[in-house]
Amino acid sequence: HDTSTGQLVSNHRSKMGPCDVMTQNKSNAIIHCGHLNGVVSLWSPASSTNLVKMLCHKGAAVQSLAIDKTGRYMVTGGADSQVKIWDLRMYK
Repeated sequence: HDTSTGQLVSNHRSKMGPCDVMTQNKSNAIIHCGHLNGVVSLWSPASSTNLVKMLCHKGAAVQSLAIDKTGRYMVTGGADSQVKIWDLRMYK
């Protein structure tokens, strides 16, 4: 929702199941959604499809997400008891 008007900006189906964790990259406004299948999908309100899908935790749900202040790195925590740091400039 647009906080100034209360109007819905966009609504998308990920087709990857529920998005259990979500955060926004403050440097570019991209939304990061963590899914039960271990995938993190990146979304822009201006696009009807995801921009990127990253398999971050094979066979384990993504349980936490964070983006550093610069917007360059994403940290994920999974049900596989692993914490991983990802370079968002190269998606690895």
